[in-house]
Amino acid sequence: MISKDLLGRSTARNKGTCDNRMNIRRDALEARVLNALRTRLVDPDLFAEFCDAYTRETNRLRMESGTGIDKAETELKRIAREEEKLMDLYMRDALSIEAVKERGDKLRARKVELQDFLANADEPPPLLHPSMALQYRARVQQLYETLQGDDEAQRIEAAEIIRSLVDRIVLTPGEVRIEIDVQGDLAGILTISAQKSPAKGRADRK
Repeated sequence: MISKDLLGRSTARNKGTCDNRMNIRRDALEARVLNALRTRLVDPDLFAEFCDAYTRETNRLRMESGTGIDKAETELKRIAREEEKLMDLYMRDALSIEAVKERGDKLRARKVELQDFLANADEPPPLLHPSMALQYRARVQQLYETLQGDDEAQRIEAAEIIRSLVDRIVLTPGEVRIEIDVQGDLAGILTISAQKSPAKGRADRK
């Protein structure tokens, strides 16, 4: 902010070390960013391509994760059988107590590792659907309409949610005016796209 209402290069204004003298009113910037969020940020066709790529990768990871879980569960069953076999050998005096304890300690340690793995195995992430792009547009339109309303608390809440959709705003001086590049925050976008009712509170950022 180079003044109360203007954004620009402070070095050009204060030090004269930059020849970029262009500036833009804050309200004009906010209007253009909001318009980009409403009409350009999530293109339905591009989002459909993203969903397709995301689904393929997620399914691949699910298969890998499922294989690891299946192997862990199979090994736990094998350990249980080996523990029973050790006790049977001990009861028939085929193994000494020292040998049973040594082997049993190794089996128990491995069992704990496998149980910890299964307890902390990530749940498969939910799949995206191309219709989420349309849902995103509808949700942002709701937020836009809320910003135009009279309820101050709701306007503040809507503004906070909208901020969660933006990762960066890059301003580049052009020949005639400042070019604005709005870069979305994927976590915020996916969060609001997955909601089916007006959001309450700030969208989670991850």
